[in-house]
Amino acid sequence: MLGKILKELRAKHNITQEQLAAAIGVERSSIGKYEGNQSVMPSVDVLNAIADYFNVTTDYLLGRTRTYEQSPPQAFMVAEPSGDALTTFHRGEFKGVTQDEVDKLAIFAEGLKAGRQPNDSNKK
Repeated sequence: MLGKILKELRAKHNITQEQLAAAIGVERSSIGKYEGNQSVMPSVDVLNAIADYFNVTTDYLLGRTRTYEQSPPQAFMVAEPSGDALTTFHRGEFKGVTQDEVDKLAIFAEGLKAGRQPNDSNKK
């Protein structure tokens, strides 16, 4: 059940296995195993991370309920790919921002960082 639901959520949000794996801190092959016919179940921590990423309940992921949305998080964190910096944004600061918009902001931020010169991080 988890595999089918996970595939549907990724398709709905236009997320690749690679993107999901990077976002929740697992290997891409793990996502493939969760979605495959191998009956591999993620750990509780990974299951919670998937639920948080898609803003669904773990009961929804496990097929125990059809109600899938959980309450919006009060804050969300954005980490540098290196894991060096972590910024917390409180939901009130971004009222009405959709997950799609957050994803677009992340892509925009990656583009900014890619164009940054090595010493630019010290300039304001």
